Amino acid sequence: MGFVAVSKSASEIQRLGRRDIVVAWRGTLTIPEWISNLEDWLCPSSFCPRSQAGQAIGDVKVERGFRSIYTSKKESSRYNRESAQEQLLPEIRRLLKKYQGQELSITITGHSLGGALALLSAYDIAESEINKRIIISLQPSQQRCDSTNRSIDTSLMRYPNGFGTDASESVPITVFTFAGPRVGNDAFRDRCEKLGIKTLRVVNEKDVVPKVPGVVLNEHMHVLRSWIDKLPWTYSHVGLELALSTQDSSCLQWSFLDVAGHHNLEAYLHLLDAYRSTQERFSGNHRDLALVNKFSELLKPKYCIPPYWWQEQNKGLQKNAQGRWVQREREKEHIPSEYSDL
Repeated sequence: MGFVAVSKSASEIQRLGRRDIVVAWRGTLTIPEWISNLEDWLCPSSFCPRSQAGQAIGDVKVERGFRSIYTSKKESSRYNRESAQEQLLPEIRRLLKKYQGQELSITITGHSLGGALALLSAYDIAESEINKRIIISLQPSQQRCDSTNRSIDTSLMRYPNGFGTDASESVPITVFTFAGPRVGNDAFRDRCEKLGIKTLRVVNEKDVVPKVPGVVLNEHMHVLRSWIDKLPWTYSHVGLELALSTQDSSCLQWSFLDVAGHHNLEAYLHLLDAYRSTQERFSGNHRDLALVNKFSELLKPKYCIPPYWWQEQNKGLQKNAQGRWVQREREKEHIPSEYSDL
């Protein structure tokens, strides 16, 4: 349900000014995930039990269903004996250690449920201080020698989750979500901001998913706030919002009843590609229009693109040595499956 990558292109690293570690989460796919999405009451995050100055971690609460998807595992299952959390955090540690001493950043993204998991995992990484690295500043006279007996200045050497006490800095974490729902309460939002997590939420104004959970009790409700915050259904969005609308595109046909169409990721990317500013929300489009109808029928008929046109080649079948069409064999290793044991 997720993928971790790291930039290796020298030109791209030079363009960014750093090496970027990217985590991408997919949206809801399985029936158990749909069920978990509906568990829309708040529970303690429990990612980090300690208290921080000015903020009790126990006050931070997140949606129970999202937390369950992120942390659940099943020992008897072939594919998720380890939770998504248990697979992600060691990989982030490994990459930070592998590229220690370099300028690094962590970018996390996702659509729908993936947007919720992106924000939740960003919070987990920051709260666990996995992205912290120690700057060891020694006196100019303090030097060490390498195996060739050359003198090496060890000032400003950086170690992810390392050692030393002089100072520390954090590898920046940025979150980009598409159609992401609310994830936690006010304390969760405030904690994410205090941890330095930068978040941009891309939303379609016609999409209902970014409006939940907390359709009524949310960050816009200011009356009786101290009492409302104590309820287990009061949510707040995190970060800045970039508002788009299906109605802005002259290429799309839309209806208020087309809930899936307004939530479609390809529609989001189509609108984002043409976005210029709040005054010029749709100005030309360079992205292939046919992609919009990949899993929808949003394009106007005049473009002659069939709806729902994408499918896997031969629907996943391949010929075996005897010339018969069979399912591809899975590698016999512990890889999380997109399907859960039911």
